[in-house]
Amino acid sequence: MTFTSAQLAAEINTDPTAIGYASSVAAGAVGAVAAQLNTVGATAAYKINREPVSVGVFTALIDEVEFAAATQGARDYIRMLAGSSTVDLNNAVIQAALNGLITVATWPNTRARLISALTRQGSRAEVLWGALTVISSSDVARSLGGTF
Repeated sequence: MTFTSAQLAAEINTDPTAIGYASSVAAGAVGAVAAQLNTVGATAAYKINREPVSVGVFTALIDEVEFAAATQGARDYIRMLAGSSTVDLNNAVIQAALNGLITVATWPNTRARLISALTRQGSRAEVLWGALTVISSSDVARSLGGTF
């Protein structure tokens, strides 16, 4: 998702989560405002859906013992996903298939790993406008009408 200058200006000017942009704005420090927006937060309010993961990350989530004991259909589906360049664990179709194949009873370790991989801590920019959103100093200056 992308953002507009008006949306970014509203975030900076209203500071709805009390990040403290005002002192940086007053000092004309567009880089500091951008850094505040791009800093990864530590609280639950900063949890975001993870972007698609690499095949290496995906296969590392699969418990080898559980995979070996799985049905042929489950193994085939995992192999099919592993044949992609990335796997979007937040895709509804993929989630439905994995939920049907990877149950707590048969894949407890893999299921727990996959669930934990669905989200990650993000920045305020990512919370507002999606994973991998990065705000530049130029974005900040433009959003505030070049008042710096």
